[in-house]
Amino acid sequence: MAEMTLEHRLMELIEQDDPSLAIPELYRLYAPMLHKILAWLPHDFRQEIINEALYKAWTKRDQFNKERGSFSVWFMGIAKYTAIDRWRLENKEKIIQKERARRLTRIEDIRQSDEYRELRSEILALLQPGVSLFKGLQRAVLLADLESFPESVDSKKLALILKTSANSIYTQRNKAYKKLESRGIADPRRDSRFKI
Repeated sequence: MAEMTLEHRLMELIEQDDPSLAIPELYRLYAPMLHKILAWLPHDFRQEIINEALYKAWTKRDQFNKERGSFSVWFMGIAKYTAIDRWRLENKEKIIQKERARRLTRIEDIRQSDEYRELRSEILALLQPGVSLFKGLQRAVLLADLESFPESVDSKKLALILKTSANSIYTQRNKAYKKLESRGIADPRRDSRFKI
């Protein structure tokens, strides 16, 4: 009797619908080749990708069509795209973390600058009770903006806190900053020294 080909053996294992038999056999057959192909990745990451590819291949086994190509090519495609997706995700997270760190550093630099401290003092002096040009919502919006500066407080979030509409926050914020400008204090949101 002729020896059964690797492809036929795999198909037989997969058709038995028993992952305890098929997955270890898939691992035994393909893991060494995948380790070589994915050698550019760190070992632990490579192992995660191989395991994820085995899981995906098993869960998508009914999508395999032998008329379109061999099981090996189909499985290697799953492994390849799993590696690409994971690599992109990992790098995207690193880029996001770097940008967050850069923004936080810039925010801290702005908050520590003499220009910002002087501007903040001027605005706070105008917000003192009894002297204030700003009352109610305008005062609350300016105080919230000063606390979060150089970032702006989201109008929707502030509206929820102050139990009003985001449109009211937007309108009162603009009116408050126009009042500041009428007193000779430039709108810090538009000041290039305070850009993040």
